[in-house]
Formats: sequence, structure tokens, C-alpha cells
Amino acid sequence: WKIVEVGLTLETPYETFENVFVIEEVQDDYVNRKYFAENYGDIKSEFLMETDGEEPFTVTSVLEKME
Repeated sequence: WKIVEVGLTLETPYETFENVFVIEEVQDDYVNRKYFAENYGDIKSEFLMETDGEEPFTVTSVLEKME
């Protein structure tokens, strides 16, 4: 894992977060990304994997609500 971006503004269904940082894990056939906000932790995750098709296989998880 490596920090790839800091100071990002990220809009989610829950709210817009400031000063988000992003960590990334890159392997031969996939990329994992996690977006973190202070006092919240992981607010967005992305998994992208190369496939035989034209577009990569993507799984995304985003913070929608807090209970």
C-alpha cells in the first residue's frame, strides 16, 4: 500500500469530505484504492481488475449513511 493522493475533496451520498487521502495497492492484474477522511476512516473503496473484456471489472463501496 502506498499513499497516492492527499488533500482530496470527495463527494459521497452522505456528505462531501475535505482533506481526504488515498492509499493504493497495485498488483499485476488489479488495483485496490481506499479513501480516508479524518474522524470517519474508510469512506470509499475501489477494486479494479483487468478482464478479457473492454472495461475492467470494478467493485466500489461508498459511505451512504451513519447510524
